[in-house]
Amino acid sequence: MIKITVPATSANVGPGFDCLGLAVNIFSTFTFEPSQKQLEILGCDSTYQNDSNLVYQAFVKGCNYLGEEVPRLKLTIDSDIPVSRGLGSSASCIVAGIKASGLWFDQDFTSDTLVKLATQIEKHPDNIAPAVYGKLCSAFLDGDKVELTQYEVSQDLKFTAIIPDYKMSTKEARQALPKELTYADITFQISHSLALVQALGQGDFEKLATTLKDKMHQPYRTPLIKEYDEIEQIAKNHDSLIYLSGSGSTMMLISPNDEKRAKMVRVLIEKFAEFTVKSIEVEQNGIVAKVQNDK
Repeated sequence: MIKITVPATSANVGPGFDCLGLAVNIFSTFTFEPSQKQLEILGCDSTYQNDSNLVYQAFVKGCNYLGEEVPRLKLTIDSDIPVSRGLGSSASCIVAGIKASGLWFDQDFTSDTLVKLATQIEKHPDNIAPAVYGKLCSAFLDGDKVELTQYEVSQDLKFTAIIPDYKMSTKEARQALPKELTYADITFQISHSLALVQALGQGDFEKLATTLKDKMHQPYRTPLIKEYDEIEQIAKNHDSLIYLSGSGSTMMLISPNDEKRAKMVRVLIEKFAEFTVKSIEVEQNGIVAKVQNDK
């Protein structure tokens, strides 16, 4: 039996559009076992209990990469990562499936190879990288090569995820983006992204308040979340910051200390009872696998 745990990820951190992602301590666990059937899938909606399941597709890709025949498989999914909420649910499925295929044939993939293969499915590595490595990662494609750098995030910064009870269509979120940006806006993004990484690492909240600003995607996507402006104001009232996680609908809030976060969380829970409001931490480790001899 192979048991794999993968953290959720929050990409597009502030101005870090399609290149900056953060691992957080919400998890999905996937168990891979031999089966008498060609494929058994448990723990997810019946719509995904077939060979189009993303975890299984990633598992098959890994088998093909190794030149191995795809085995009969029982896959059990136990996930706390909500689907289509901007928390990297697809990335968690992909890296788990590929990782399991290597372990199944006693050929554990290196982290770099895992990121490379997973990015071939996901198409961009900003969620894949922190899912594999943990912490804060910047990642981009240079041709077909993934360039990746990992960063520390200060424990002085306190994170809260507010997860709406509705999904965000990635296609709709992509369509909301402008087709062109000015040189001034591009310079804004680059300069703020570079400084943001340092602010997160140092826990410099004053600098973070400046560098978390974005002109590339949030001004165009936040109108798709009708509660965003109200939640942003609540964050401001508690000296906290907000950014859109991935393409939404989850919003990530950052507070300067536990006291301000706790007060803000109480207000958010009272105001948005139908949403999930969760105090979270940056996950230091990425994917974790455990193997028993019988697989």
